[in-house]
Amino acid sequence: MWAETRWESKVKSVEPMRYHGAAMREALIEVRDNTKDPAIKAEAQFLSEEVGSYRFSICTVVWDILKRNGSAVDAAIAALLCVSLVNAQSMGIGGGGVFTIWDASTGKVETINARETAPMGASENMFGKDPEKAKPGLFIAVPGELRGYELAHKRHGRLQWKELFEPSIKLAREGFKIDKPLAKAINETSDTILTNAALCEVFCGSHNKTLLKEKDTIRFLKLADTYERIAEQGPDAFYDGSLTQDILDDIKAAGGIVTREDLKNYEPVLNESAINFIVGNYRFYAPDAPFGGPVLALILNILKGYNISSSSVSTTENKTLTYHRMIEAFRFANVQKGKRPLSSMCPTIILDEHSKQVKMVVGGAGGTNITTSVAQVILNYLFFDYDMQKALEEPKVQITINEANVDERFEKVSRFQTVFLPDGFSFVLSDVGLVVG
Repeated sequence: MWAETRWESKVKSVEPMRYHGAAMREALIEVRDNTKDPAIKAEAQFLSEEVGSYRFSICTVVWDILKRNGSAVDAAIAALLCVSLVNAQSMGIGGGGVFTIWDASTGKVETINARETAPMGASENMFGKDPEKAKPGLFIAVPGELRGYELAHKRHGRLQWKELFEPSIKLAREGFKIDKPLAKAINETSDTILTNAALCEVFCGSHNKTLLKEKDTIRFLKLADTYERIAEQGPDAFYDGSLTQDILDDIKAAGGIVTREDLKNYEPVLNESAINFIVGNYRFYAPDAPFGGPVLALILNILKGYNISSSSVSTTENKTLTYHRMIEAFRFANVQKGKRPLSSMCPTIILDEHSKQVKMVVGGAGGTNITTSVAQVILNYLFFDYDMQKALEEPKVQITINEANVDERFEKVSRFQTVFLPDGFSFVLSDVGLVVG
C-alpha cells in the first residue's frame, strides 16, 4: 500500500517532527515539486498548506518542544494548552479528555481517562422536570483535564512541567488573531456573550458590546495568570490550592454544586491494557468502555467481513453498496440509546501488524458523531486508498436511532438531512478566565 513507502525516502529523511513549522513546510513543498507520483504530490500539497495555515503557525509549540528533547506527551500537553486558546470554544482546562499513549520502546499502549465526573451532590432529579430551564451551573461537572495532563506527564514526560505552559502563557498575554472557527462560535453565541460580563470581557471589543470577529486580536489575560500559577504550583493550585476558591465561587454564583471535596478527590483512571483488535494488516489501539473504542472495533469488524478495499469504492455501484453496509454497521453499533458509550471519544493509534510501525493516529471532536467519523476517516485512508486530504474531507454519513443523516455534498440521496452541531460557550469563571459548560 502506498502509505507504507510514500514518505520514507523523502520526508522521513528531513525528520519533520523535529522541524519548526516553516522548515517542515519547505520540506513538504520540496517533496511536492520533485515527485512524479500524483498521490504523493497531492498529499504533500495538502500537508504543506496545513503546516502553513494560521492556526498551525500559532501552535508550532509542538515542534519547539520536540526540538528541546521533549517527549511526544510533552508536545501533546503543550499543544493542548495552546489549542485551548486558539479553539477556546471547543476545549480547555475546565473540561476533560482521554489519552491513548503508545510507548515505542516497549510496544505497550495505555489510556488515561480524564473525563469530567458528576459532583457528589448530583442526583437524577436535580434538573427538575425541564432541564432547559435549569440553572446553567448545574451542568458543570468536575474537570479532569489537568489531572490527566499531570498523570501523563509523570509517566511519560521529559521536560519540566512549567516549560509546557510557557509558550501558551506568552500567547495568551500578547494575543493572536481570531481564526474562522472561533469567530464563528463567537457569532453563533452572541446573545450569551453579550449578556454575560465575564464572557464579554474576553470576547467583546474594547468598546464592549461589540463582538470580536475574524482577524481581530484576542487576549486571555486572566487565563494567562491561571496558566502561570498552574505552571509554578502544579495542578494542585486548581484542585486544592490558590485557585480553588475562586473557581468554586464562580461555579456557585452560576448555580452549580461542585464542591472543594469534589475537586480535591478527583483522580484520572489509568488503563494499562487498551482495547486492541486487528482489521486487515493493521492493529488498532483505542480506549475501552466507557469510551468509543468498543464501538469502533464493532464497526470495523463488521465491515471486515466484506473485504473492504479500494475496489469497494471504485465504481458508483460499488460505492453505493459499501456505504449501505457502512450505514448498517453504524446502525448496529448504536442499536439502543442506553447502549451507547458514555463518551464517543476514541483517540486511536494504528500500527502495521507486520512492521509494528505507526501507520495512523486519529481522533475527533463532535459529540456522538466522533466514533463514526473516526471510522470513516480510517476506512478512507487505510482501506480505500484515499490521500489524507480526501480521507478527511470526503462527505460523511451519521446515524441517529432511526435516521441516517447524510452530508449534503453527496451527489444523490433520496432524503438527506445535514446535522451541524455548533460549538459554543456557556460562561466564564470570571476570576480565572476559564470557559466551562
